Amino acid sequence: MAGRPQAGPAEISGNGAILAVEREGEGWRVAFVSEPRTSPQPLWFHVQVGGLEGAPVGFVWELADITLGSREELHLARPVLRADGGPWVRAEAVEVVKLPDGRQQVHFAHAGGADAVAAALCYPYAPAHLDATLAELHGAWQRAAIGITGAGRTLAVMAADTWRWQQSADADEHSRAGWEALWTTLIGWLIAPRAERQVVIDLGRDSFEAGEPVRALVYVRDADYRPVAGARVELTIDGPSPGTHGAAPTAASGEYSASFIAGDPGRYRVGVAAHLPDGGEIGGERRFDVTPPIGELTDRPRPEVLEAIAQATGGRCLPIERAAEMAELLPLAPVVEERTVELRPARTPAFFLVLLVIAGADWLLRRRWGVG
Repeated sequence: MAGRPQAGPAEISGNGAILAVEREGEGWRVAFVSEPRTSPQPLWFHVQVGGLEGAPVGFVWELADITLGSREELHLARPVLRADGGPWVRAEAVEVVKLPDGRQQVHFAHAGGADAVAAALCYPYAPAHLDATLAELHGAWQRAAIGITGAGRTLAVMAADTWRWQQSADADEHSRAGWEALWTTLIGWLIAPRAERQVVIDLGRDSFEAGEPVRALVYVRDADYRPVAGARVELTIDGPSPGTHGAAPTAASGEYSASFIAGDPGRYRVGVAAHLPDGGEIGGERRFDVTPPIGELTDRPRPEVLEAIAQATGGRCLPIERAAEMAELLPLAPVVEERTVELRPARTPAFFLVLLVIAGADWLLRRRWGVG
């Protein structure tokens, strides 16, 4: 039986007081509660469990109903889970348990297969939840649009104490860097052009060499921009070397992957058709360029370059089909080389040193014994 796992708040943006870590069947049960920190009510949790050694783990979020949000919509909560530092994946379902005293628990689980699992959630989850939250508070909190840009985005701020990260007595270089990163990211998102599309194609870059492998990641979202699992995704390549490829789902929800080889040089268009589980179909496209291979950095041989190297170095260039003939071209006959070396010990420093030691010892012994 494995040792007891270690559970606690995550190192970055961690929040969660661990109440219990107990055995539950073949796995573990971790109970925790969100902490309010500097806010009147808890806003989020981010806990992690290590040392699971592949065992399943069930999370019990205690006092979930005191977190800022709607008590009646806890069953809509979908915490995100990350196994062994991989991608975040939403929990498939949660179970809300109402205790006799009226308190509510939220149960969710990870099926196992990982040594470390992190769980996180931030409330509210969507604009509808924010509206419900504000209605519950009866004017105690106000929503203010602090920026409206040409991109059409708005930012609602529900906290008023981020200044502490910069100016409080406990502020340090880490908190100041966190404050700057937070507001730089938020403002950058506000002013960035809108690019929300239900189908997004990521090729990594816009140019490839002929013969180079290309990996395409396709992200499929529904009308509410939520990841769509179970879609049938096809890629159509239009250009000098056309083709059709299927995309397979990855471990991340709503993400699909396809690979192909860049064809002849030219301008290409890759179109994506995503057939959704509900029968709908959505699509997207992306363009890229294919250039001739540069230098020798290609996975295809260039006979003219190899022949030129062979001629310049006095060798021969053979195709791979004639590789067996290379053994006959190798100079396998033994080469005998004779050298004459003349040794004269009397002319070496070592010989002179030996003579000096013998003469010195003879002189010392004669003096000691009085021999003339």
